[in-house]
Amino acid sequence: MEKTITSHDFAKQLRKLAEFLEAAPAFKLPDYSTEYNDTCGIAQFDYHYDKAGFISAVKALGSGKKREKTICQPEIHFMAADGLLRLAIYKEALCRLIEPAKPAVYECEPLLSQAEEAQIA
Repeated sequence: MEKTITSHDFAKQLRKLAEFLEAAPAFKLPDYSTEYNDTCGIAQFDYHYDKAGFISAVKALGSGKKREKTICQPEIHFMAADGLLRLAIYKEALCRLIEPAKPAVYECEPLLSQAEEAQIA
C-alpha cells in the first residue's frame, strides 16, 4: 500500500532542501525563476478531480486568494502563504456548469460588390 504524504511530510522535505541550498555556495537561478515564482509560487499541488481533498486543504490553510486560470483547461487556484503555495483543481470538479460555451458567430461585410463578384466568376 502506497503511503500518503501529508503537508507536514512535505514541510520536512522543504526544510531539508532549504538546509541543503543554504549550505551550498550561492548560485544564480534561471532568469524565468522570479516570474515563475510570482505566477506559480514555490510549490503547487494539483488536486485534479479530488474535490474533497482540495476543500480540505483550503480549509486547513485558512487564508488565501482564489483565482480562476485556464492553461489547458479551466482551473480554480487557491494561493496561500503570500502566493508561495498554490493549490489547483479542475474547475469542472468544483463548479457546476450553468451554460456551455457557445461558438462565436460573426457577420462580416462583403469585400466585393455583387457586380465585382460576378466579374471574377
